[in-house]
Amino acid sequence: MLCRATRWLDIAAAGLCGLADAAGAQALPRHGGMGGGDFMLECGPGTVLTRLRGTWGQGAVGLVSLSSMSAVCTAIDDEGHLLDQDFSAEPYRGVGGGGGDETGEAICEGVAVGLRGGVNRRDEIESSGLICGRLAAGKATLLDEVPDPNSGSGFADVCDPGSALFAIRGRAGERIDAVQGLCAPPLGPRPKLLPWRGANGGGYYRLECPPGQVITSLEGSYSEFVFGIRIVCNARASDGTLSGGPWTSSRTGGGGGVALQQACDAGMAGVGLSGRSGRYMDALGLVCASSKKLDDPSAKFAEGGPGGGAFQDVCAPGHALTGIVGNSAYIDAVSGVCSEAPYRPAWWRGLVFWR
Repeated sequence: MLCRATRWLDIAAAGLCGLADAAGAQALPRHGGMGGGDFMLECGPGTVLTRLRGTWGQGAVGLVSLSSMSAVCTAIDDEGHLLDQDFSAEPYRGVGGGGGDETGEAICEGVAVGLRGGVNRRDEIESSGLICGRLAAGKATLLDEVPDPNSGSGFADVCDPGSALFAIRGRAGERIDAVQGLCAPPLGPRPKLLPWRGANGGGYYRLECPPGQVITSLEGSYSEFVFGIRIVCNARASDGTLSGGPWTSSRTGGGGGVALQQACDAGMAGVGLSGRSGRYMDALGLVCASSKKLDDPSAKFAEGGPGGGAFQDVCAPGHALTGIVGNSAYIDAVSGVCSEAPYRPAWWRGLVFWR
């Protein structure tokens, strides 16, 4: 688990809905602002991201920014090896305004294992490229050291060992306003992220359950907005029942305020997030469903302040909430992570998770 926070949770966050035993699934930090609308460039099952195309130019105030971005995916075989790459035949999808005087490509001879780039003074993406690795026996490895981000506004984010980049999500209008890489083992399950809610202040955090566990409650504190949160997870058996003692993450954000306690009823698991958000995460709640069927969700009453716009984001049927990522000083943002019917096998014994 990664967690970086200052005193407050400026929660901009997203829930993570994962797949069965989604070990190695990872959302990289988000970069940029809140302009434009949401987009997702995602490689389908059995493919990995190998190439980016884009255009860029100077805006009215003389700042360079990306105006479009497209992704190319390459198929892999059942043993996790790249198939012959025919870039002219690979489909790609673009986002953004499509303008700009300059064009460019970032090409990996192997597979992308990270995302790099820079952000200008208007919180727009001014450059973006890939960090490349090699793919062997279904596992991706970094070719060299992590590259220098090149500037104070630059970034270079690398997937966990063994995982590869399979999607880029963010926001775009006439310009590319924000980007975030998503990683997973090339042959493994791929998580689904709920929408990003909140603003873009603070530092990036990841709160994730151990493999085979699902979120069953949220704990934290709030006043006029949410100050800090942590997740509580329980193991889910193959028949959907919850078992064992709860596992509790570290807390991200700050202290103080009134206690926030969002707990699913017995036999229920988290399948989404609800609340109100604007510049901060004003209020946050948990959406729960039967842990056996993971359907027919019902939202708990969100706790927090009165500001912001209401939202309710729910994982697809059969998926459960297995993590939350976002930004925090206060809680600036949240984004839920959903996984398909995660469960802990009967042979599972107490493994130690590093965090």
